[in-house]
Amino acid sequence: MTDPIAALHARYRASLPEKRAELLAALIGWRDQPAAADRLLAIHQLTHKLAGSAGAYGFDALTDLARTADRLVQPHARDGLALRADQIAPIDAAVSAVCDALASA
Repeated sequence: MTDPIAALHARYRASLPEKRAELLAALIGWRDQPAAADRLLAIHQLTHKLAGSAGAYGFDALTDLARTADRLVQPHARDGLALRADQIAPIDAAVSAVCDALASA
């Protein structure tokens, strides 16, 4: 008999490359147009979902990285606050760290 928890974990792990591809595409799109609110909103939605789901499947480090990225992005994505030049690099680094973690999970 298959362990249902192990099966869920395996299915979630198998979805990580697709999640990485989505997040990386959103990051690249945002890099091309950092003032575009819809690009940042896409990053926010993806990091927010990862922050909420990864820990439930045992990927605590991924949850922490996604939560950090989400906290940096959220005020700008949801409230439309303009990004200052000094805010772009930390967001880029945080989202890139999530992409790296997804690749190695």
